[in-house]
Amino acid sequence: MVRPFAFWPLAFAVWLTSVLGAEDLAAPLAGAQAALREGDYARSYAAFRRIAEAADNPLAAFNVGLFYQFGWGRAVDAAEACRWFERAAAGEIPVAQHNLGDCLVAGTHRSADPATAAVWYDRAARNGHLLSLCSLAELYTSGTGVQPNPDAGIALCRQAAEQGLTPAMIRLGRLLVEIDPAEAHSWFARAAERGAPEAQYQLGILNRHGIGRPADVDTARYWFESAAAQGYAPAYWPTAQLYLQAPADPATGRLPARALAKAYLWLSATAAHSAYPAEQARAAARLEELESIMPGTWKPALDAKVARHLETHAAEKAVNPSARRPVWTSK
Repeated sequence: MVRPFAFWPLAFAVWLTSVLGAEDLAAPLAGAQAALREGDYARSYAAFRRIAEAADNPLAAFNVGLFYQFGWGRAVDAAEACRWFERAAAGEIPVAQHNLGDCLVAGTHRSADPATAAVWYDRAARNGHLLSLCSLAELYTSGTGVQPNPDAGIALCRQAAEQGLTPAMIRLGRLLVEIDPAEAHSWFARAAERGAPEAQYQLGILNRHGIGRPADVDTARYWFESAAAQGYAPAYWPTAQLYLQAPADPATGRLPARALAKAYLWLSATAAHSAYPAEQARAAARLEELESIMPGTWKPALDAKVARHLETHAAEKAVNPSARRPVWTSK
């Protein structure tokens, strides 16, 4: 069984130096890295793979895995990525060890084996990959592959969050939201203040529904819109909803001009990019209602603004394909 333990802080930017001989492993990869920076995926892949196989270089093997994970110049192949991460993990590459844990939990390249995944998360964390503490924590809190021990699991993830790791703050908030919603609110708030869109979205949910502290619709709308403005698609619909629910203008009995324009913007984004067809349909129906009362001269400028937003953030999503829908939703 994997035991909770204490770890030292380590910035992601220097994770390579936590591996014995990492400098020696990285030196032969300079040409492959240069080709990757230039976008020459074929040449870069060939170089990484040649070094991985000829020199048994685990850092090269890890990079080969990334090509399959992210589809750099080839089709995404999660199982093949996992096979290369397993090879790199044996050479003490911390991120590969963490990724191998993910592969084993999901059963990507072999049958699911959460018990062995726990061992790899433990090993990755000992090598300085702090976020592995939260993956290990999730196994402890659910009792998957290890004896259930929610308190120990939360304590592990809290160690990573207390080192200032924003993704750990978010994952700790997720673990705490049903156990200690006030503390969950605090961790989401810390990550949200750092600009993390998922944390901003989660904080919007908590403030909207009064989880962890009294409900505050204005604060909820602020955080939803902060996430939406960064292209975080799950936040589009709740942002639009809260603008639609704004108090009516006493003079007209209708939405104030600013709320009307904002609702149109975020409904348009929802209709274009929601992951839920029913949500898209509801947004499209509300758009028709708004267009019937909105000055016609507004539409071209608002549509252009939506198009710029979606184009900008579509490019960002292409760079970061691992973004996922959060556990909490506004539905």
